[in-house]
Amino acid sequence: TPGSEPSDEDDARDFADIAADQFDEEELVYDDAMRERDAAALAKLMEDQVFMERCSKTCGASNAASIRDHHEAIEKTGVGRVVEAVVMRHDAPYLRPESILERSKDDASADGACWSLMNLMRYAAAEARATPPASTTAACTSGVDAVAPPA
Repeated sequence: TPGSEPSDEDDARDFADIAADQFDEEELVYDDAMRERDAAALAKLMEDQVFMERCSKTCGASNAASIRDHHEAIEKTGVGRVVEAVVMRHDAPYLRPESILERSKDDASADGACWSLMNLMRYAAAEARATPPASTTAACTSGVDAVAPPA
């Protein structure tokens, strides 16, 4: 009615209106070069003693130790493929080691990078446990049935 204040219902937007206003993110598509860059970035992070010490202080010593343990576990499976699986499953490009490496270089974002690394490694270790090692995967997907050697 004229002169009355609008109700909340008049101004309320439903989810479809809000979603339509959101920018469309380009879907992340991995290739071999991207997997290699992520594996190299993760190796740099793990070798950076100053950053890893910061992660120990930020996330706790036991979590920092688990980061290293999980890294050893995923190295056996194929780092690039495991990272890809985690990033895609969780729709989490911020968990890409390249992204974490960039944030680790900035003092203002380095603590957050530690938490991202810790979560990436937890998810990656779980993914690695669910994924056969790279050499086994190739044999399983080659289309050739594996035959046991004679006893």
